[in-house]
This record gives sequence, structure tokens and C-alpha cells, in this order.
Amino acid sequence: MSIVTAEFSVASDAFVLGQILQDGEDVQIDLTHFVPIETALVPYFWVETSDFEGFETTVRADERVASLTALDGGSNKTLYQIEWATEIDGLLAALQEHDLIVEEATGTAESWRFRIRGSDHGNLSSFQQTCHEHDVPIEVHRVWNPNESDLDRYGLSDKQRKAVELAFTDGYFAVPRETTLGELGQTVGITGQSFARRLARGLQSLIAETLLSNSPR
Repeated sequence: MSIVTAEFSVASDAFVLGQILQDGEDVQIDLTHFVPIETALVPYFWVETSDFEGFETTVRADERVASLTALDGGSNKTLYQIEWATEIDGLLAALQEHDLIVEEATGTAESWRFRIRGSDHGNLSSFQQTCHEHDVPIEVHRVWNPNESDLDRYGLSDKQRKAVELAFTDGYFAVPRETTLGELGQTVGITGQSFARRLARGLQSLIAETLLSNSPR
């Protein structure tokens, strides 16, 4: 089965869990996992803060929270479980609806960053659409197949990769340049013109699959 992984960020005030846990500038949240109970997802997360008592008081006072339970921890970090008094929010509902696995999620007062895993690109696209319908603006930073090699991921052939690496290591991109296309071509046994074409195709693939992969078309 194909597996696709994505990283995205979302403002803390754009989804309920982020809103509830965003109290305090020094609060750092590390989500460990969700446990599905009936129609809800119960989150477990580590909290780092200088004021655990204040954090717990604020969270428990929120009408959307049925309970907050401290499960484990020490002086600097505590593991919590939270249960909802109201229906699940838009972002968590979308994760549950599309059967996505949250591999990692870290939050602060300003924003959260998630790494999720799904069955295919269509699955992730549907998740994005659901978030949009629930007015949860997410920003996708990266999408990749963890089973692919880097060459597959960035669309480079072996010759294109070697051309980019050689140009970089021999100083073609330095200012001022430390080598020429002719010299680079001679190193791999082709003309400078042929090397230039190979290098251009490799750079084009790299840019398309990295810098422009999530840009609006």
C-alpha cells in the first residue's frame, strides 16, 4: 500500500485543541497520540511550562473540556489526557474522518506543526478540503512518500544528481565561479553544452519538487 506523509502548520486559535492549550507564552505542547472513544478523539500530550497549576486551572475552566487528567511526569514535563464536553472540532474531525495518523504534533501559544500519514495523495487532498470546509486554514509545508528514495522524491536521474553535486562541490555556484561548464563536462566525459543541459534539468526538478511543490499554480 502506498503511504504518503505530510507536514503542515495551523494557527493555535484556528482549532479547539489549540485554543484550549494556548494559554501562557512559555507553554510547549507535544502531542503523543489520540485514542478514539465513541465519536471523539481523546488526546494525550506532554506539557512543558513553568506554571503547571496555572495551566491546569485555565484548561479545566474551559467549558469545552470535560476533564483534564495528569498521568505522569516530573518537575519539567507532565503527560495529560483531555476529554471533551462538546463535539470534536474541525481539525480533529478532519483527521478522524480521513483516517489519518498523527505521527508528531508540537504546539505553542502561536501555532502548531503536525506530521501526519495517510494512504495516498488523494487522501491528504481530501483532508485539506475538509479543513477548508470547516474554516481551518492549514499551511502544507511538505508532502512525500517515505518509501521513495531521494532521487524518486525530487525527480532527478542519477546523472542529473551527479551533475548537481559536481557543480556544487567544484565551485560552479561560488562567487566568483571556481570552474566552468566545459571543465565540469570534461570531468564526466561530455561536452560543456551537454553538461549545462543536464545540470539545468536537474536544477529544474529540484526547484519544482522543493521550493514550488506547495506553491499555488
